[in-house]
Amino acid sequence: MKSVVTVVLAVIVLACGCRRKDSSTLVPSPGGRAAWSTDDVTAAEGATITVTLTLSRAPQDEPENVSLESSDESVATVPTTVTFPVGSTSRSVLITTIADDTDVVKETVITASTNAGSSELLVHVVEDDVATGPAHGPVTFGTGTVLLLGAGVDGFFSTNDEELVVATGVGVATPVLFKVKIGLLAAIDESLPVVTGTGDAVLVLGTEAGIAKVFQVQSTTSAPAVTASMTLPGSVVSAQRPVMVGGRAVIATLGVDGFPSADDGVFIVEGIGTSTLTMKTVVLPGLAAGAPSTPVPFDATSFLITSAGADMLFGTGDEALGIVSAIDTAAPVVTPLFTGRITGNALGLGIAAGPTTAAVLHAGADALLNTADDELQVIRNVPAGPVTPAPPFVVGAVTTDAAAVALATGGDSALVPLLGADLLAGTDDDTVALVTSLSVDPIASTPLAAARPPAGDAGALVRVSASAAARVTSGADGALGTSDDGVVLFTSLDTAPAATTVATGALAASRPFPSSSTSLALLGEGPDATPGTADDRTLGITGIGSVNAVADRTVGAFTFLGSPVLVPTAAGNAIAARNAGPDATASNADDRLGVAAVP
Repeated sequence: MKSVVTVVLAVIVLACGCRRKDSSTLVPSPGGRAAWSTDDVTAAEGATITVTLTLSRAPQDEPENVSLESSDESVATVPTTVTFPVGSTSRSVLITTIADDTDVVKETVITASTNAGSSELLVHVVEDDVATGPAHGPVTFGTGTVLLLGAGVDGFFSTNDEELVVATGVGVATPVLFKVKIGLLAAIDESLPVVTGTGDAVLVLGTEAGIAKVFQVQSTTSAPAVTASMTLPGSVVSAQRPVMVGGRAVIATLGVDGFPSADDGVFIVEGIGTSTLTMKTVVLPGLAAGAPSTPVPFDATSFLITSAGADMLFGTGDEALGIVSAIDTAAPVVTPLFTGRITGNALGLGIAAGPTTAAVLHAGADALLNTADDELQVIRNVPAGPVTPAPPFVVGAVTTDAAAVALATGGDSALVPLLGADLLAGTDDDTVALVTSLSVDPIASTPLAAARPPAGDAGALVRVSASAAARVTSGADGALGTSDDGVVLFTSLDTAPAATTVATGALAASRPFPSSSTSLALLGEGPDATPGTADDRTLGITGIGSVNAVADRTVGAFTFLGSPVLVPTAAGNAIAARNAGPDATASNADDRLGVAAVP
């Protein structure tokens, strides 16, 4: 089944006036005739639009009820009636268009009737996704725009004709695609485009003759073009996706040999947004191919990075967390912060916990990870120094799931996912520890109940604000995608921390998307608890930190390849993702970019 997508679209007024039916034989209505403000509107499928309905005269003695009817409820639905209070001649009517599996324009007529006559509104519903062919991504690039890697003319990756694909108009119409040939790209996350924040410049990590190369694209949303490139020492398999630290891109590399050794380090790319990219190299022996050696921005000119230590192996006890500072100078400074038994996956990433405070999880006194004495090691006076390790702080058994990493709140505290007494992931005694007062002694910890997180990225903690965070729970049955799924909200983290579970119904395998400092967006599977069916939905949770409210919107079949992204649009927020297209088979010409509006 083709994935069908939705988007909120503003009403497009195409004409004025109304078509009316003759109802002269009926008893006149006290409110007179009902009339739409326009004859025709056009909206993308799945949109919720508002149109004005007026009466020819105001009801005087009692409210007037106007009957509404859609000629085809598979195209759009309306309330059965709209009530005009005494003295009122104007009301707004909400019309919900329905997403389906066709690629054609659909129409329905909405009739508003009183005893004095009726008025018809023609609603055109258009497709709101777009065929991309084989692709990888997306990545959000500002309002209504996403970036993807495209396979190029031949439809295959790693054949030297791959493209950066820019989809504009996401969330307001059928997206428009702009493409620029990059060269040889792989359909992997390391090659995903990086939004630099410097003008409209985008970086893409590719390869040329087996050597890693960084390409810069500018004029991204109108006429994308490669404006600069730079070859990196070492093979492409050695280089990580660039990480922006201030206005510079930092690229970790395993060097020429492609494995943890003495020739590892980072490239710091400058000149972004200009026609000339420059680079300086910092040697950092013993890096991993990915986490935990992914650079973690600390401030605008420094970053944290974890290395394997002298034995070039992770989890052996000599792993090191360090900071690379002064990257805006000719001679960046590498400062060791802590050495201990640090895991060789994302759990070993450094934590930028505050303006002068860093932290990292490690195994504790028994030298075994995921046991009750696991510690959060806090380091202060970073980066100016002299760096000062705080006394080791035992948090309990940290999770075994590398996707559920610790999270800095931005308020001198961190959230650490824990296994609970049974030392098992995804069970009833799982908790999240809020570790506070990281910058001053005494450090303290508050356990917050957070039972049964799903495995993988869907169970990751997400930051909503400095005082709130969230994580999906798979409910009592321990299975994601069933009716007892929900979201655990961690609130008042800076005052009186609390954990509250909000029931959502069946959720898709995706983490929540923070859509503001008090709201989240999610993907759901609808009442049938089955992905890719007509009752799939998006959900919005608002009022986080005060009074929570949950809204949902049926968006039609919405399956996705890879990770979805949240896209701000002119009409609200939407979720975008790739899907396999009408043939339900990935990596061919009918693959599509799908969009689902968030309530």
